[in-house]
Amino acid sequence: MLDTLAEPYAHAWSSLHKQRRPTPTHPKKRRMMLFGTVALALIMLIPVRQSVLAPAEIVAHQPVMVRAPVAGVVDDILVRPNQPIRANQPLARLDARELENRLEAARQKFATADAQYRQAQQQALFDANSKASLAVLQSRREQAQSERDFLLRQLERMQLTSPRDGVAVFDDASEWISRSVAVGERIMMVADPKDVGLEIQLPAADAIAPETAQMCDYS
Repeated sequence: MLDTLAEPYAHAWSSLHKQRRPTPTHPKKRRMMLFGTVALALIMLIPVRQSVLAPAEIVAHQPVMVRAPVAGVVDDILVRPNQPIRANQPLARLDARELENRLEAARQKFATADAQYRQAQQQALFDANSKASLAVLQSRREQAQSERDFLLRQLERMQLTSPRDGVAVFDDASEWISRSVAVGERIMMVADPKDVGLEIQLPAADAIAPETAQMCDYS
């Protein structure tokens, strides 16, 4: 039965899948296909530039920070934003009234300790008890002098000066008046107007590799 069925099945199969002789390609058509393939390969070698729009701002490059040397309250800003300044020019002043009161008390304390020490020195020539207390009075005098000198140095630091030539970069001066600042808090920057950079705020989704990024135009 299989031999009988195989013959008609084979005939039907061969009828459905007749072998066709390949049609020869025309030479002109072959050249066009070759040129098209080469042109496509050359087009694929052309680099595709990426572009993205993002806000940009011209900022100072490597500015010098002017920070609060001590904790306090800003009493006055002595310059205007973007004003040209010179090295060692006063820029801002912290409120020194409390420090001045402490300095005045320290001066009176030192004056008292110094007077007591000098009096004891004179009495030590004739009085053994005064000579014994001379070392204690000298220690008190030195301690009062150290406190006075420390407050004097702190008072000098209440005025901020410019570390270099340049322009003052900060916000509106009225925003700083009577504002409390911590030690090391930035009040302003001093920048070179000839040394600037471009700060671009680019979302992470539109990030481009830095080695291939190139700025084309901005306004």
